Amino acid sequence: MALIAGIVTALLATLAFWLLMDVWNIFRIQVGWRTRIAWSLGLGLAGAGAAVLFQSRRLRPGKRRALGAATLVSAILAVALAINLDAGAVHTVGDLFPKGPVPTFTAQAGATESARPAASSPITEAQWQKPADQPDSGKLYQAQIPATTSGFPARPAYIWLPPAAQTSQPPALPVMVMLAGQPGGPGDLFTAGQFQTILESYAAAHNGLAPIVVVPDQLGTPEVNPLCVDGPAGNSRTYLEQDVPAWILANLPVAHDRTAWTFGGFSQGGTCAYQIGLDQPDRYGSVISIAGELTPSLGNEANTIVQGFGGDTAKYEQAKPTSIMKSHAPYRDVTLFHIVGGNDSWFQNFADQLTSVAKDSGITVVSLTSPGTGHDFRTVSYALEHVLPQVVVRSGMVPA
Repeated sequence: MALIAGIVTALLATLAFWLLMDVWNIFRIQVGWRTRIAWSLGLGLAGAGAAVLFQSRRLRPGKRRALGAATLVSAILAVALAINLDAGAVHTVGDLFPKGPVPTFTAQAGATESARPAASSPITEAQWQKPADQPDSGKLYQAQIPATTSGFPARPAYIWLPPAAQTSQPPALPVMVMLAGQPGGPGDLFTAGQFQTILESYAAAHNGLAPIVVVPDQLGTPEVNPLCVDGPAGNSRTYLEQDVPAWILANLPVAHDRTAWTFGGFSQGGTCAYQIGLDQPDRYGSVISIAGELTPSLGNEANTIVQGFGGDTAKYEQAKPTSIMKSHAPYRDVTLFHIVGGNDSWFQNFADQLTSVAKDSGITVVSLTSPGTGHDFRTVSYALEHVLPQVVVRSGMVPA
């Protein structure tokens, strides 16, 4: 009976997974075979264990409860481990435990008022002489970027400063404005995406020079997707297009030239990269979309128009990346970096369609594929590691 119960449970679990993830695709992502197998086997194990416990009336109640709990925990652990193999969100056992608090950014922690450069171009690596007060590593901060114009209820942003930015007279540096996905928060790029490790390695190889990275919150809360527009869920677009750049210019030692500014993101944040970065070609010379969608979406077009745009179909059409690119064509000296996991054919199709429109609009497109990964943070890490040197070269800080 236990064997039959396990097989039936596994088959039902497989059917449910197929319907949810392949037929209806409720999360709009592709899931690898490891997660599929572990899901079916794990739930099959739970079904078999439940049958054994039901039959084992000779066992004392305490032992039955212990065996039941062990079976359930084993099934959950198997599924969780497989999902993490696909998602790449947890890299070590230490990642499961909370780290110390991230310090709050202050003017004293970064650039002082008198030290903020007004230079158009970043300093070059050849020009930079490492000062005595330059630390050996970068530092991660949190900062509440005021929603002065938008009123958007953003959570604290994450700010990474390279060693050169922490000196008493910091040079003008490139800046990368990056977004995590949904659900989630700004810190995900530095933990699951390992961006801090990648940045530290780059800075160490370039005498303490690297871009400043600002990861603002485009969601407000993990459960809500404001679609990076001004709509029923808040003025996310105005926050990203006005409040965030204004704060960066007022508080961080960044170069002003557009080729020194990059806007990017992953998943929902990658869709926002099209909407925000490509809508401001005078601000951003480089745009990074890691597995972005073809359109801003809340599951289907009808729901998206009603819930995300208050029923305004015209605003929805204007917010599509293809519409934004066509409205600004022809672009001048804008590079779009497309990165998709090799196992993520759903989002690869999106990237292919958008690449065609981008090229027709005069945008230079650089397409990368992360080998053997899907819609996950392993793709994010691959993207950040490979694109970071290219956007720095575009900024002019290091030679090609």
